[in-house]
Amino acid sequence: MRDQVALIRAKNLRRIYPPSIVGGEPLDMKFPDVDLLAGRRIALLGISGSGKSTFLNLIAGLDAPFSGRSRPASITYSFSDGTTADMADRKKAFPRHRLGFVFQEGHLITDASAGINAALPGLLNGIQHSDEDVVSSLDAMGLPAGAAGREAWRLSGGQKQRVAILRALFHQPQVIFADEPTSSLDKRTAAAIMRVLADYQEADPLRTLFWATHDLQLAAEFASDFLVVRKRPGQEIELEGPFPNPGLEQWREVEEKVYDGIVVSGVKQGLRVSKATKTKDEVRYTQAKVGGSLTFSLRQATSSLFQLGAFGRWMSSIESRPPPMLTGLLSLIRLYGRFSDRAEAYAILLAVLMTSFILIGLNTMSFYRKQAMSDPTACHVVSSAPNMKIGDSASAVELTPDLITNFNQEATWRSPQLDEPWWRSAFPVLFREPAAASTNPCGRARDLVFGRNIQYVSLRFERNGTCDASPISAPKALIASLAEPAMLESKVAVSGQGIPRRLGDLIPQGQSMRKLVTLPLTGDEIFITEGLREQLTNAHRDLPSNVTTLPLCMVDGDDERRVRIGGIVSDLPQPRGEPFAMLVPHGSPLLGPSESYEQAVFYTDPERAGILKEFLERKKFAFSREDIDKMIAASNRFSAIGQLIFIVGGIVLVSIVFFLRTSIQVFLEKNARPNAVLRAYGLTWRSLVRQIFWRLGAVSIFASAILAVVGAALSFGCYVLFQNIGLPLPSVTEVTVVAGISIVFTLFVVTVVVWLSVWLWWRQHESIAQELN
Repeated sequence: MRDQVALIRAKNLRRIYPPSIVGGEPLDMKFPDVDLLAGRRIALLGISGSGKSTFLNLIAGLDAPFSGRSRPASITYSFSDGTTADMADRKKAFPRHRLGFVFQEGHLITDASAGINAALPGLLNGIQHSDEDVVSSLDAMGLPAGAAGREAWRLSGGQKQRVAILRALFHQPQVIFADEPTSSLDKRTAAAIMRVLADYQEADPLRTLFWATHDLQLAAEFASDFLVVRKRPGQEIELEGPFPNPGLEQWREVEEKVYDGIVVSGVKQGLRVSKATKTKDEVRYTQAKVGGSLTFSLRQATSSLFQLGAFGRWMSSIESRPPPMLTGLLSLIRLYGRFSDRAEAYAILLAVLMTSFILIGLNTMSFYRKQAMSDPTACHVVSSAPNMKIGDSASAVELTPDLITNFNQEATWRSPQLDEPWWRSAFPVLFREPAAASTNPCGRARDLVFGRNIQYVSLRFERNGTCDASPISAPKALIASLAEPAMLESKVAVSGQGIPRRLGDLIPQGQSMRKLVTLPLTGDEIFITEGLREQLTNAHRDLPSNVTTLPLCMVDGDDERRVRIGGIVSDLPQPRGEPFAMLVPHGSPLLGPSESYEQAVFYTDPERAGILKEFLERKKFAFSREDIDKMIAASNRFSAIGQLIFIVGGIVLVSIVFFLRTSIQVFLEKNARPNAVLRAYGLTWRSLVRQIFWRLGAVSIFASAILAVVGAALSFGCYVLFQNIGLPLPSVTEVTVVAGISIVFTLFVVTVVVWLSVWLWWRQHESIAQELN
């Protein structure tokens, strides 16, 4: 006969509980093998502590049996369509949509609608019903109109129990498990609930109802078979049955006297659920509604979900319509006001802000470092000609232009062209180079070594085309190439008037042909300092204000040369003693070309100053070691500050990650029971991950709003700060890229944290029964 098919065949069931006290013995519960037939209503009877709940949890898959190698546990189901599955084999998926569960305490998701609660088992397993179906079923269970859209916490205790019963039946399972489903109800209500379960089982001869109970009278009324669990002290657990119900009619007469004239209302007869198609995956947006509902915990809210507009009605609906993002925006804002736990929102907000801070900090530090490291006035070393020892005497090596050329070719301290850190090469738009660093003269220029001479020039006034007999001044002149970076960075006020400009912008050195026609200087002029002009003015009160017209000349033997002045120079590199009063270009018509140099000037990136120091010592140059040590210290200082920004930002980010991880863990623990119910119906850990993502998506709305306000405030603060310290403001592209990288990085971190948190939590909470107890 069809009703004699073995629906469940349990073998070698064993559950070991850890000791309840320190030093105690573990509780080892072994159950005899048993077959449970299809098409029956089986009542599991036994005293408290006999093991009936453990047995029920094991065969229902709410707890995992201990499985030894020699005697592996098996719980084999044989369904009506020929499908077989072993509940004890956790490596294979089990068709949990064929099972229904009625828990002792209901375990509804209190902040989800009654309709969502009732339809959740089907939604998790791709069984789609309409809102009309769930409304009709709730009406059949005796719930008031509109209950489908009301949160479960707004229902009475009896109404919650009816929703829990409907949840077990709405997806039309083949097997229904119930653990003390009527223990908290009065007798007539309990009988009405059992009648609903019995009617559902009787509607299909292949359906099976299996429930644990202490109420022998109720079991005698509704069970077709009994399975008795006994555990005598010091003996193994015994299972007797299943055997047919012998009937206990004498109990019914007593019960009728107690309830004489009392009519129990509430549950209507004839619960019918329309057939629904099943898809492979869960119904769309199920985890969105579950994840969102689990966060709505402000119970002082006066409006139910269906009263909060389009988005609230979507949250309470069991249908798979997409959320009304545009039309429901206002209701979404109202709905979000019901959140009470916003830790994840703050964690996401802080992660975005801290990532932006790190990027902006590294960018700012990189800008200042490049600016400092490419400043020609601070990245060169002046050295004297090396000494060469020949026998017992020492002679100076002549610094000729050819030797300077050889040094430039050797230049072991030259910076490589590709020495950028990975974040600069990965995101070049974030790291703008200072103007002087685009072709870094301190380490990457073609020429890094230049010659200099020092000479005292005899200046005289010119009168009537001839030089005066007596000199008026003998200024100390620096004779250097105007191609030398420090010279190009000096400032010149042309004609001695106007705002000083960079010398490199005034002479043909390195300029394009298009600009040459507009340049005010040729590069052959000499330049005097403001101090020398004052000295000349004191010597001759009638001098013109335009220094280019000063009547000056210089006598070299019998040769008289007119001095052509280009302007007033400032910011010249000065020696420690007497300062330079003039700048004369190499090869100037005033002095002629230089065949040798007194000094050699070496330019280097401060990061490679140590290499230059070794070079100069090896070549036996006389130089100031203090200057090189300052460069090395500056480089180390900038590197340390950059590392500090990275380390401090990293520590804060790690703290935020742990904050997010903890908040997700708290959420999972707070909702362990609702999720345990969902796991009983087939919720996988990947579905739980989606649930968390939907929840974080909801709180991200709050985070985005705060981020917009905080971002605007920080942007204004950065604008004021950058203006005060002279740092160029980032462009719109740079701001967009920083924000994009921060958001993408945060999403990546959140994804990793969610997956890791759910995976760890799932491994630590394998027993569904423990979560429900």
